[in-house]
Amino acid sequence: SNDSMKVIIFTLRELGVENVPSLSALRTFQAKQTQHAGVCPTHHISALQNHFDVNHPAKLFGLDFANPLVHQQMHFYPEVSNPVTESWQADKWLHEVEPNELSPMWANFSDTPKHHFFTGELAQLSNGCLVVPRKWI
Repeated sequence: SNDSMKVIIFTLRELGVENVPSLSALRTFQAKQTQHAGVCPTHHISALQNHFDVNHPAKLFGLDFANPLVHQQMHFYPEVSNPVTESWQADKWLHEVEPNELSPMWANFSDTPKHHFFTGELAQLSNGCLVVPRKWI
């Protein structure tokens, strides 16, 4: 809100921070960044007449995928681990979630040529056996 931003700007100025923008300049910059990133919030009104804005999740995920600092911390495959310390190690990912709701592809980037393997498609193991992967763990 504008009131929150005014408090932040006031605090920064009181702390002696140089080049603190005005509220107007800050809002102009935010609008340009929002347009540049392609994330345009949509305004909604709840049943109780509360006003709120929502960003489209697919756009936000796209920004996360594009940011190498964030992307390297994302997890796409379930892990078998004991003890369970993270959500992607839990039984829900391993046993309750349907395979078609998980990541359908795994890419082998460590060996050349780079191979892409998909669940539900025939693949050959290094020992020559043919398999159809159902889920990547």
